[in-house]
Amino acid sequence: LTVKQRACRGARTPSPRDAEQSPPRRRGNMSTGLGLNIIKTLDRAAKDRLYGATNDEDAVSAGNEWTVKAVFGMLAPLEQQIVLRLLVCGEAGVDITLARNWVTVSGSFARAVAVLESLRIVEAVDDAKKLRIPTAFSTNLGRALAGNSEEPWRLQGTTVDKKPPTLDQLDQWTRWRWTNVLLFLTGEALDETAIPPQCAQDFLKGAQLMTPIEGGMLEITGQGVDFLLKPRAEQVWVLVDEYLAHHAPQNDRGDVVALILSLAYTTVGRSYAI
Repeated sequence: LTVKQRACRGARTPSPRDAEQSPPRRRGNMSTGLGLNIIKTLDRAAKDRLYGATNDEDAVSAGNEWTVKAVFGMLAPLEQQIVLRLLVCGEAGVDITLARNWVTVSGSFARAVAVLESLRIVEAVDDAKKLRIPTAFSTNLGRALAGNSEEPWRLQGTTVDKKPPTLDQLDQWTRWRWTNVLLFLTGEALDETAIPPQCAQDFLKGAQLMTPIEGGMLEITGQGVDFLLKPRAEQVWVLVDEYLAHHAPQNDRGDVVALILSLAYTTVGRSYAI
């Protein structure tokens, strides 16, 4: 039998059981969980755009193989193995009774599939008798595994800046802006040019990191103190969550997540035509 035939017939190949029986993979930090939780809150249309689907009104999708690669990388090992098996089974999918044989520990398969369905990576078809991967996710995961493109947006070429900033300039500017936000949170006295703009202050209030006090001032909350102690990657996801929940238009939420996930694979200081 070919590898595809073995996978789709539920043969006893090692991958899901290896993932199931091996020690759990350490996810690095909570930013991974936060990222998946944000994706779960997207509606069906936003998830489809995130994975590269288009509709009649929108010829260009926000998602691509890079957004799919990022989401796939956030999955737990068992979830990844189920996705890979379904990938080789093609658009027809696989009978769910056969798929259950891939995992022996009671309840593990159902929990993994529930996570994948909540992310719209896997869907039940034929009156819930089969499992399959939606076309957009399947296509772009295949492209990601094949390594068809070097970086996001590289196929569109690069833009030419007349006076591109140097890496040192970019680093200094971003550090200066981010440090000023953190200092503002702690109540540090800042120069007028360093105080975050009003929109940023409103954003911090909306995220419940700061609260108004007498005299029109702001002070840090307990949640803000916790924010300062988080790794920077997790701090970013907290702000992304706030933006998606209360600032981004509903129709643009998938596009915002797609942009952030794609940026993770870009090179700092390089120009992109997006």
